[in-house]
Amino acid sequence: MMASFAIVTRGMSPGVERLVQRLRELSAHLDGAEVVVVAEDRSLSEPASRVDLGDRAWLIRIPAARGLGYNRNRAIEGTLGDRLVFVDDDCWPLDDWSSELLAPFADAGVDAVMGEVRIRPSSYLGDSISALGFPGGGSAGFAVMFGVDEKGRTRHISTLNCAIRRSVFDRVGGFDETMTAGGEDGELSYRISEAGLTIQHCPTAVVEHEARSDLFGFAGWFFKRGRAAYQFSRRAPAGPVVRRRLESYRRIIRQNRTDPKIFAIVPLLVASVVLQQVGFVWESATGPTVGT
Repeated sequence: MMASFAIVTRGMSPGVERLVQRLRELSAHLDGAEVVVVAEDRSLSEPASRVDLGDRAWLIRIPAARGLGYNRNRAIEGTLGDRLVFVDDDCWPLDDWSSELLAPFADAGVDAVMGEVRIRPSSYLGDSISALGFPGGGSAGFAVMFGVDEKGRTRHISTLNCAIRRSVFDRVGGFDETMTAGGEDGELSYRISEAGLTIQHCPTAVVEHEARSDLFGFAGWFFKRGRAAYQFSRRAPAGPVVRRRLESYRRIIRQNRTDPKIFAIVPLLVASVVLQQVGFVWESATGPTVGT
């Protein structure tokens, strides 16, 4: 079995180059493993051919501003492995990450694997924002935010740190390219679960991520999540998602009830809900109609 490690990014940068080298190191023990960078290029109208970066790494340049669903689908098309690993360009995989993330595939009944994110310590505000459960569970932890059963199974993947069998895409299709505001991984998760396929949570496959530590970025991010929620609601029933999200909020408050950050977490949690509602309404009024 061959693994392809995909980084989707807005453009090559020193940080992306360091991540490519890190993935080379962590996948060196895997036969035939490759690292593929899918980078936006405003000068292109169609994806370019793969460019060999040397030492099992490739670059695919694609048109800009098409949305993450489009970008991730170009990663699916441009990779060769039967297990496709996604890691965000602002994450840093820890030692043994690749081995831990791919190990559950030894069970033929596992179709996708979701890893864990560790948020680096930040300011009081940054740590409080991370406690809300984003990205990928934030400092709350994936299980608190998204739910994991007694077998380690979940209904959600986040492309900041996950691995998916290529056969899953053959069965349920790729990412929804019309979800231009994000949430394309949540929509794919819905189709994977509805098809009866299995997502295994692997808490030992860890990537590190910087905290979001400014209010302006916080507001913009949750507004965009509201837009994505509306786009998702056009494709799937929103009720179960809302119930799971409310349950996660209760778990977050219970987890932090004795933490001094609770005095920031509760107002931030309320603000995040309001911002998402504003984004939802804004998208419903200004976004494209169904089928466009």
